[in-house]
Amino acid sequence: MSDGLGSVKKGHAHYLFFFGAPFVLSITTIAVYFDSLWYGFIFDDLPTIVNCIHPSSIDFKNSLFSNSRWVSYLLNQLTYAYWGMHPFAYRAVNLLVHVFTGILVFILLVRLFRCATKSVFLHEHSWFIATISSMLFLLHPVQTQTVTYITQMRFEGFVTFFIMAVLTTFVFAATTKNRFLKYMLYGVSFVLSAFATGTKEIIIVLPALVILVDWFFIAQAEWIKLKPRVLIYAVYACVVWGLFLKYGLLKPDVVKVLVTHPLHCNSGNVLTAHAHELIDIVSFALSQFKVLMHYITIFFWPVNLSFDYDVKLVRHIADADFWAPALGILAFLGMLVLWYRSWSTRVLTFGGLWFFIVMLPRTSIVPSTELMCDYKTFPASLGMMVIIAYCIAYFTVHLVRAWPMVNALLHVRGALIAVQCCGCLLLAWASNDRTEVWSSEVVFWKDALEKSSKARVLNHYAASLLHDGEIGCAIEHFNKAIEKDDWYADPHLNLGTIYQAQNKIDQALHHFNRAVEIGQGHRELDNKD
Repeated sequence: MSDGLGSVKKGHAHYLFFFGAPFVLSITTIAVYFDSLWYGFIFDDLPTIVNCIHPSSIDFKNSLFSNSRWVSYLLNQLTYAYWGMHPFAYRAVNLLVHVFTGILVFILLVRLFRCATKSVFLHEHSWFIATISSMLFLLHPVQTQTVTYITQMRFEGFVTFFIMAVLTTFVFAATTKNRFLKYMLYGVSFVLSAFATGTKEIIIVLPALVILVDWFFIAQAEWIKLKPRVLIYAVYACVVWGLFLKYGLLKPDVVKVLVTHPLHCNSGNVLTAHAHELIDIVSFALSQFKVLMHYITIFFWPVNLSFDYDVKLVRHIADADFWAPALGILAFLGMLVLWYRSWSTRVLTFGGLWFFIVMLPRTSIVPSTELMCDYKTFPASLGMMVIIAYCIAYFTVHLVRAWPMVNALLHVRGALIAVQCCGCLLLAWASNDRTEVWSSEVVFWKDALEKSSKARVLNHYAASLLHDGEIGCAIEHFNKAIEKDDWYADPHLNLGTIYQAQNKIDQALHHFNRAVEIGQGHRELDNKD
């Protein structure tokens, strides 16, 4: 009788932990980001929304599967149709997507870790490691750049949500013994993967992530167990890559242009030695080692985070900003190989491979006008969160067992819960502090200016000062932007507008003419009256 009662109590505790953890983390996440729901549009939020909607009607027929970002564009259309241009609505939807994604992370990891019977530690502490991982995903300060950035949460956030949704349905389908439920879940997963192709181009890695998850946790590195699902992988590949062919993204001529075609730097965001130098495949590829090293570092040491980093392309293979991070990345890859040799640490290899697989398409040889943006790590972040969570749980358990005094006060489960609570409070404080950067344009660009002296940052900071009526300080920073990059037309146009309003016609014409020389005119120059 006592055994039965104990089992019931244990079962109740199990369900309390399983449902209680994501609930508490969700409430905490909403509390952390609650104030930010009333922040205004920042940077390119408003232009992106306005340029991608059709105010007259919601065109479902022509939107569905029309391009590789149709889901995000359609969501903007729906939000606009019901709430107009109110930032609260866009931010509230984004926050809910982030919370639901975090819940899916928890459910997926618990299921995967429970499948990993060959790793005794991971299997025994599956709930705790999954909880810490989802806590890090929801509350880590690095995530604030995506969650509070309306534009990118609509892209990176929805990519991540669909990745987790597809993988969760796949894992439950692959592990259930109910044939009807199995086929139904596979079908749902295929449909979700089709919709996922309309979020952002990085979803191209989805078939690889399905295989990665299966190999490490369901098949547990046994080909004989993996083989029956090869056809399933083929379906994912056909759905994702087939729709990308429909969108025109995988055509040979398009891929050739993407890889081999040099790019001009964006105005005010010069990554090369000077504004007219092109971004080529070699310099961009050499630069990715320091970019990856930065992305890895910020998860373990999230300080000096910035929306805009003043980072230049690597000039030569002998430069320290190439070989130093390259050695660091090679060392990290070597650790992944060593960790794979033991079942007790193989989950760390999984985390590292997840990170590199997701980051590879955007940090490789395909040139881009943006070199380093922390929001790009959002879909890849799960890999690093799993590594950090496993290490926290591992050292906590072994610390408790090694110190009798600690073990007498807190058993392993109590110690893990205490660590989770402390970690949750620390992350909540750090993330809440970081979200305040997005409270206004002035605060946002001032924070960026403290870490970057790009002409783009100087110009936007000056524009925000001008909007607040600080004309003298705005003029000063517009001039600094011009000194930084005289081939950047925006500060010239802004100064021309200021001087025109002050009736300083000669100074206004000087800056307007310079903007014309650069290639960007001003409508006032066409005024014949």
